[in-house]
Amino acid sequence: MQKGTYYEYQPNGKAKEHYIVEERFTKNTFSDSEINKNIILLQSMFAVTFTANRDSRWLYEVLQFLFEHIEELNDQEFAIRFKDFLEKMAVRYAEGRLFTEENIIKKYGDISVYAFNFIDYILWKNREELGREYKGVKFDHFKFAYRRSIEHWFPQHPNSDERVEKMDDQFLHSFGNLCIITDSQNSKFGNLVPSAKYKQWEGIFDRQSLKLQIMANITEKTRWESYQIKGLEKEILPMVNRFIESKS
Repeated sequence: MQKGTYYEYQPNGKAKEHYIVEERFTKNTFSDSEINKNIILLQSMFAVTFTANRDSRWLYEVLQFLFEHIEELNDQEFAIRFKDFLEKMAVRYAEGRLFTEENIIKKYGDISVYAFNFIDYILWKNREELGREYKGVKFDHFKFAYRRSIEHWFPQHPNSDERVEKMDDQFLHSFGNLCIITDSQNSKFGNLVPSAKYKQWEGIFDRQSLKLQIMANITEKTRWESYQIKGLEKEILPMVNRFIESKS
C-alpha cells in the first residue's frame, strides 16, 4: 500500500487554475509500477475534477473501500483490487456525464469536464497503440491538472487573416472538436483557427490533456476539417466502449 501525502501547489506562484497534484510517498508496498501509475492517475483524475466539498463523495468512497479492506492493505494482490475498484468507480461517475440516454456522446453545453478527464485516462491506457500513430504526444509524461474550460478547437467565430467559413454546428459542437484547457489559456486561444493556435502556442501542448495533444498533433500535419473531427471520434469511442464494457 502506498503511504504518503498528496500535495497541491502552485508552480511559479501562478493562479489557482495552475494547481497541480503531486504525490510524495514514504513507503510503497505495491511492487507493480504500472498498477501504481494507474492508481495515482485515477485518484488525481477525481481530485482535479471534483474540487468542491459537496463533490467529495469520491473520496469518501475510496476511504470506505480502504477501511473495509484494512486487513489486506499490505497484500501484494490488493493493488489489483484497488485499481479495479477505482476504474469501476470512474465508469460509474461517467454515467450521465458522457453519453445521452440514447447512448450518443454528448455535445457542447451538455458534456462535462469529467467526461474529458475520463477519456484522457482511457487514452493513457491505450498509449502503446496510440503512440505509434501520434509520436509527438507525451503519453508517458501525462498528468491530470485543473483544466476547467471546455474549448472549441475550431472556434465558433473564426478570426483569421484568411477567409474561413464557419463550421457546421453538427461538427463544431461535437466531442471531436472539443477539449479542456485552463481558463487563462482559453482566453489566449480566443477565436484563432486551429493552425494559428498550434503555431502560436506550439510549446505548451506537451503539458495539455491527451486529447488536446492528439488534436494538436493532427493539426501540425494537416488542416483541421470536419472529417478530422469525425475520424477522431471514430478512433476514440471504441476504446471508451471497450473500457466501459470491461468494467461492467
